[in-house]
Amino acid sequence: LSLWLAYYLRFSGEVFDFGSSFMPEATIYFYTRLVYLFIPLVLITFFFYKLYDWDYLLGSSGEYTRVVSAATVGLFVVVIVSFMAKAPTISRAWLFIVWFGGCLLIISSRLLIRNAIYWQRRRSAFTTPALIVGANQEGRNIANQIMKTPNSGIRIVGFADDYLTDGEEVANGLRVAGKTAVLPSLVDAYGVESVVFAS
Repeated sequence: LSLWLAYYLRFSGEVFDFGSSFMPEATIYFYTRLVYLFIPLVLITFFFYKLYDWDYLLGSSGEYTRVVSAATVGLFVVVIVSFMAKAPTISRAWLFIVWFGGCLLIISSRLLIRNAIYWQRRRSAFTTPALIVGANQEGRNIANQIMKTPNSGIRIVGFADDYLTDGEEVANGLRVAGKTAVLPSLVDAYGVESVVFAS
């Protein structure tokens, strides 16, 4: 979308006047090819910047900095490739609009998706079932902290503990699911994907 927008704003002459907006057919073909070069290049660059990695998606404030860095690198690569290929000079206004518009649209869309996911998580969707091993004070503190941050996407299903009786309430309605000796069966029974060990 930013590539199309940059082409429209730079060369249509309907919004900004950059002088003559007339271009020969060869130049139009050149910018069309740049679009097909740019899209896979951005996907590859984002991959190397870990922007599709779950460790950075939906929870990392550094995600947006990585978007700007990746978009900048992608832009430089396009310029270098076009220079080495002895292609026509790329419009600086087109480059700036592509970079700024791309960063703005990507960050906005990711922010929108993140907020939508957070809204769903507060309603127990898109969550990871977790079991805490150890119903001591540290285990209770961990459970309370996780329950105060529903955006984390972790949903505590209970505790595994050897000192309290099964079914006994530990914190905020969470109960002892069983003993540590049967931990594998508890993981299967509750569909647990994460296990938190309290010392």
